[in-house]
Amino acid sequence: MRNWVRLPLLILVAALLVPTTGAQAAIFVRATVTPLGGSFRYVFEVENTGPDDFVIVSIVDAPVADPLIDPTLTTPAGFLGSYDGGLGIVDFIEDADLFATGTTHGGFRFDSLAGPSGAFGSFEALTTSGALVSGSVQLTVVNPPGTPMITEGATGGSSVVGGKSTPCDPQGNSQVVVYDCGTSLADCAGCAPGFPPMPCPNPVIGMGSKDANGHFLIPVGALIQGHYIYASDGCTDPPFNVGAPQQVGAPAVRPAIAPLLSVRMVLLLLAVLGLVGWFGITRSQAVR
Repeated sequence: MRNWVRLPLLILVAALLVPTTGAQAAIFVRATVTPLGGSFRYVFEVENTGPDDFVIVSIVDAPVADPLIDPTLTTPAGFLGSYDGGLGIVDFIEDADLFATGTTHGGFRFDSLAGPSGAFGSFEALTTSGALVSGSVQLTVVNPPGTPMITEGATGGSSVVGGKSTPCDPQGNSQVVVYDCGTSLADCAGCAPGFPPMPCPNPVIGMGSKDANGHFLIPVGALIQGHYIYASDGCTDPPFNVGAPQQVGAPAVRPAIAPLLSVRMVLLLLAVLGLVGWFGITRSQAVR
């Protein structure tokens, strides 16, 4: 959808004058994020559990001047969409339909160059009575079917990652490559499937093969907590697959094994044994 005129000025002014409320109305905004290699696809749904109806829901932390959002922005029947590239706001606006109490509306979608790290995480919603409600978007990253997914080993200091991808035919290229795109999820963009594929620009940290069932176990350089990693699959059908990035978590905490006796306890035990021995010798001599 192209840019639409935002709500009348009087409604916006009223919204600014009314204190933000969170207890009187309950509205939930959820989105699935699908990495597309060089971009990300966002699909939103809005659930209103009442008691107030809403006329507009705005994603207030969209990137500024994103070239993909406006031409790909679509909404379900009964609603309009608008992207303000100067302010970085995406609006879902009532038209023939409201965000009415007890309803859930999905199908608000667009593509963006920005990943979900630091973007599309906050919303504001305006009720029919002019109350402004704010909250956090519940974002879920979805790995596209058939793409390599890292499911184990993504922790700081780990030297092996494992996962699952689509099995290849006997003549297929079974090579899986793991990349590190640093601390910014947006930097994971750049490679894409196709023929020929667009090469991934991020540093390669490991490569290996998957078995006949699509499982892989890849040695990598020591992973850094907070970095984003992803895998590509060279299977020939489709020509090239790129998996969803995921953030490297905290190192696995192994329970410390306490020594049976510390040095201090050993010295104390020796001292006690020495006193006992000395006491025993002294007593024996006294008896004689």
